[in-house]
Amino acid sequence: MKRYSLGRRLNMMSVVLIVPLTILVVYLIISLLRFCNAYEQTVSNIDDTNAYSSYFKEDIDYTMYRAVIGSKTYDQIYDMPKEDRPYGWEQLKEPHELIEEARKTFQGVMESTEGERNKDCIRWILHCLDQLEICVNEIEYGIENNGPYDANMEKLQLGIYIFTDDIQNKIQTYVYQEALNFNAIQNELRNQGQFAVQLSIVLLFTIVIVGIVVSRSITRSVAKPIQNLCKATERVARGDFSKYAKVEASHEVAILADSFNIMQSEIGHLIENIKEEQNQRRVTELQLLQEQINPHFLYNTLDTIIWLAEGGQDEEVVSMVTSLSDFFRSTLSGGRDYITIGEETRHIESYLEIQRVRYQDILNYEIQVESRIASCLILKLTLQPLVENALYHGIKNKRGKGKIQVLGYQEGEEAVFEVKDDGIGMTTDEVEELRKAMKGEQSTSRRGFGLANVDERLRLNYGERYGLQFESSSGEGTIFKVHIPLQRENTG
Repeated sequence: MKRYSLGRRLNMMSVVLIVPLTILVVYLIISLLRFCNAYEQTVSNIDDTNAYSSYFKEDIDYTMYRAVIGSKTYDQIYDMPKEDRPYGWEQLKEPHELIEEARKTFQGVMESTEGERNKDCIRWILHCLDQLEICVNEIEYGIENNGPYDANMEKLQLGIYIFTDDIQNKIQTYVYQEALNFNAIQNELRNQGQFAVQLSIVLLFTIVIVGIVVSRSITRSVAKPIQNLCKATERVARGDFSKYAKVEASHEVAILADSFNIMQSEIGHLIENIKEEQNQRRVTELQLLQEQINPHFLYNTLDTIIWLAEGGQDEEVVSMVTSLSDFFRSTLSGGRDYITIGEETRHIESYLEIQRVRYQDILNYEIQVESRIASCLILKLTLQPLVENALYHGIKNKRGKGKIQVLGYQEGEEAVFEVKDDGIGMTTDEVEELRKAMKGEQSTSRRGFGLANVDERLRLNYGERYGLQFESSSGEGTIFKVHIPLQRENTG
């Protein structure tokens, strides 16, 4: 099968539809322009010639009559005092000027006139103008040389009057014949309009038929492969990567289907790799969680126990060992990622109890968690890093005794935790540096890594709207706040 691109097929369809319409429109425009030009030219010729029909004969006859009876040429009369000139002489043009203007006008009309009968009228008018000019010259010559009055009057009556009559008659004949052309133009325009309508109907019918055939062909060749491809995408969306898209096409959709099958295969492999990586990640995270137990904390706690034992403080030793045992039990928690809020509370309580014995001169703590959220789940090791931060960066650097307060309560469909301390707090610059560290930007904050880890774990597990929030003022302490969605433990 010869392969035609989808773009080429659509272009072919456009050509089938546009080219005939374009030809039709061009034909109609050319016809309309031709008839408009013919109509305008006819009107222009009639206007030009008809103008001379109204005043040319009258002006020439009167001018030459006054010249003959006064035995003065036009120029001689015009040079006379104004009061001695014939009435209205100032509005009359010199005969030679009138004849020359008329000659130029009718020569222009001759060039745009169609039809031999009309051209013959113009030729005769031009001939009469030439003869009329000869008569004018002869009469002026006779006047200037004091020729006989009778001879000049004869030339006026048998020459001037006859030629101006012929010119006027031919002008009227020409105007009449040109007016007849309007009917011919109208008839031809009517015939052309009927032909254009018939041609338009035929072309439109042909375009519709061919357009339907071509469009259905293109639609079938595109729609069915796309439908098959859509079914394949729906199957992949359901997680079924076992079957590939089968598309029979000879254009871009076939390439798209091949690319989709390759992508489907790659996605299938990637999902298998991700599952394997997630299993490996679970093991690695458990190892990291175990490694996150600060060896110094364990060493210091054991040293404290030894110190208490040497001092004979058996009850304190038992309490410390119990708290240390609870601390490790909560930290490991059977490898689970999520534990109950009650378990997390006991974990930080064990941690704070151990630290209270070590720093009994500077540390007090208070834990208040609503019992109604104790059975809800929380991401393990969410609160302990916040408590540790409050101790080492807030209370420990404060002169005198400090207090860490842990609050947990329900707010709507969320559980809210607040870890407060009345330690040294942070300056505005330190707050800004800590915010940069939590965003992963370059920072000089010493406490940023652990808090950023908590913030990132919250966002990854609960969504971007959740995370770690804090407020701090220098000398007044720090408050860390955590929001998590309420999630009841599945006891089934």
